[in-house]
Amino acid sequence: MPARKANKLVKRPFTGQIHAAGRPNKQRKFTSRGTESQPIAIEDTQPSSPREAPAIASKADDFESQLRDSRPEDEVIALVEASEAATVASTTLKDEKDEGFNTRFADNFDGVDWKLLKRFIQPPRTQTHRKSWVYRHGYRVALQRDPDRIYWVCHICHRNRKLEGAVHETSTATSSVQSHLRKRHQIDSSGVMATRLPPGQRTLSMIAGSGILVSQTVANEVGQFDVQAFRMAAVVAELQSAISKIHISFDGWTTKGGKRGFFGVVAHYATADGVVKDLPIDLPQVTGAHSGERIASCIDSTLQKFGITASKLGYFMLDNAYNNDAAIKTLGSKYGFVASQRRLRCSAHTINLVGQAAEEELLADWRKQGPLGTLRDVINYIRTPQQHEVFRNFQALANRDLPADSQKIREIVKPCVTRWNSYCSAFERAVELQPALNEYIAYYTDNREPVESRPRIRGNRAADAPSWMRSGGLSANDWAVVKDYIEVLQPLKAATKRLEGRGKSGRFGAIYEVLPVFEYLLGELEQRCRPYEFVNYEATGAPEDHLAINLRAAWAKINSYYSRLDESPVYFAAVCLHPYYKFYYDRAWSDKPSWLARSREAFQQLWSTYQVPRSPKARPRERNPSAIDDAIAAIMEDPNSDDDEGGDEYLRWRTFEPKWSKTVFESPGNSVIAYWTELRPKYSNLARLAIDILTTPASSCDCERVFSEVGDLLVPRRRNMGSQLLSALQCVRCWMKDSNQTPPKKTALSDNDLERLYNLAKWEEPEAEAGKQLAINSV
Repeated sequence: MPARKANKLVKRPFTGQIHAAGRPNKQRKFTSRGTESQPIAIEDTQPSSPREAPAIASKADDFESQLRDSRPEDEVIALVEASEAATVASTTLKDEKDEGFNTRFADNFDGVDWKLLKRFIQPPRTQTHRKSWVYRHGYRVALQRDPDRIYWVCHICHRNRKLEGAVHETSTATSSVQSHLRKRHQIDSSGVMATRLPPGQRTLSMIAGSGILVSQTVANEVGQFDVQAFRMAAVVAELQSAISKIHISFDGWTTKGGKRGFFGVVAHYATADGVVKDLPIDLPQVTGAHSGERIASCIDSTLQKFGITASKLGYFMLDNAYNNDAAIKTLGSKYGFVASQRRLRCSAHTINLVGQAAEEELLADWRKQGPLGTLRDVINYIRTPQQHEVFRNFQALANRDLPADSQKIREIVKPCVTRWNSYCSAFERAVELQPALNEYIAYYTDNREPVESRPRIRGNRAADAPSWMRSGGLSANDWAVVKDYIEVLQPLKAATKRLEGRGKSGRFGAIYEVLPVFEYLLGELEQRCRPYEFVNYEATGAPEDHLAINLRAAWAKINSYYSRLDESPVYFAAVCLHPYYKFYYDRAWSDKPSWLARSREAFQQLWSTYQVPRSPKARPRERNPSAIDDAIAAIMEDPNSDDDEGGDEYLRWRTFEPKWSKTVFESPGNSVIAYWTELRPKYSNLARLAIDILTTPASSCDCERVFSEVGDLLVPRRRNMGSQLLSALQCVRCWMKDSNQTPPKKTALSDNDLERLYNLAKWEEPEAEAGKQLAINSV
């Protein structure tokens, strides 16, 4: 490669003068730059020595000079007199008023239970900067052994006493807290998160909505299809669109072995189409003691999850447990209602307690040794396969002379205290099988030696035969006593069946039948007590007094519950607003004017809360009447017509709307809710009251049905099923049953089945609207 050429220095000839310092005075060339008004002389030479460079650089053009040079003369703006405002000290802080301590930095410990937070204390110092949004949903506490370490405790988990995973340290960051609120409670910085379809579900909805056929194989491959959230959003939407208030019934249930406790929650309402529904909406697990506060917290979480607000919340239909009273008081203080008026008692449960009023201590010995006790012991003795086989043989022997269609072998019915009307059903079946039972009792009475010869396990002593084997069985008089008790219990059984049902027409299990049914039972018991009023039981041949005592005890029990129905005006209002019962009290209480006046006053107070004052209508300009107009008006106007639309709607409806006849009332498919739905344009306020009242159930039996279905799910191989999974399965099954759809089977589903079961094509809607309407707090 060719060598690089060195840079040559060209030496200029010396033309200057010698200074006194002995240095040459080089000739410099000056050029005039700048403007005419501001000329600038610039050297056109380079420094001859490195030492001169800094000095010359300090005299070089600055940025302002270069900027001026680049602009024309007429664009340069002359300097103006400088302002002195910057030199004046600001007085803003001095004049500003001190507003004191900013409460947004304070910590709120309302509702905290320090017994659950034994390792923590209140922070010694408040925050000096703005608090994170997460502290709106949790307590800010400090570690007791190291107060500088700050922790966050979730409000919801603390209230539910589930602190596992609910305590996070926030000394340096709050990311773990945000993750907890988002994943467990669906809460973010803006509040409750809107329900979003899982990715797999959105995919299925999009495919089905576009009309593409989905095979079963493809549907199975699409994962994360959350059926519970999918169904629950539809349930929430239906609850929001209900034309009545949402009434709630709930009851507790424990799995076999007592390992887990659940609360079945059922919503009762009328849909926008006027159909009455009793829909199970939740099955939460309840841990710890079932106190009133704990139950109220559990029900409150369910109400928030399904968007049931105070204005939408109706009445509570519950059993007579005392902790339910405390729970409704707690809910009443939060939702702003009077507990005694909203807390209703399950009528079927109350009637069952009336049937058990015979369990008086004075009759305990008689029940053990008398006819009813003997019959109960015989029935309970038939519990092993051998005894069932023996009894079937005696039943076949007793039925051999009957017609062929009457020779069916029937099972004995076992009485159970916890099952309603079980004693009445057991005694009725025993009377039907009386010949077979007599033969069975006679056989063991004559052959009780094998029973007594079997050694007793404890003490190796010979076992005594049951008392019924040694008493000689049941005589004809004993069977007559059993039949007398059946006659007493049958009205109670019929009343329970009437009030616990819920027919499609809304006739059975309706709130308007509670008072008439209770009055019917009181009349029946009073009528049966009359023959025993003047009996001298010490006389020879007098009947035993046990039946009369039981009748009086049952009457006293039902009368005590009947008097408590006055605590809520809903029972009286339900009867008054039914087109068939509208004049019931005028006739039934004609001899009790004080009862009628007190109940009507309570009804008017309830009715006043629904009345909305009408805006005055502009009257047309009146013209001077003439005698001709008056004469025509006297003929044309009907004195009984209802032209006063501004009057009391209840009085107008009671006066001018025809009463239902018994034929109309008993006609199938005739619904009182549909009746009031049609009258809404004419009686808008009264229709709202009637629909709210008449959709209230008469009992909480729907909770019992939920527990029965859950028991069917928990077969032995499923006993370890998780509580959340169990609740989800039962709720989804109830929701699918409510929508008249069959739960999916184990076999493959067709495309039509997939569409029919999940309504995918109808589900797609804008996310913004869905977020507003279907926000769910899954606490």
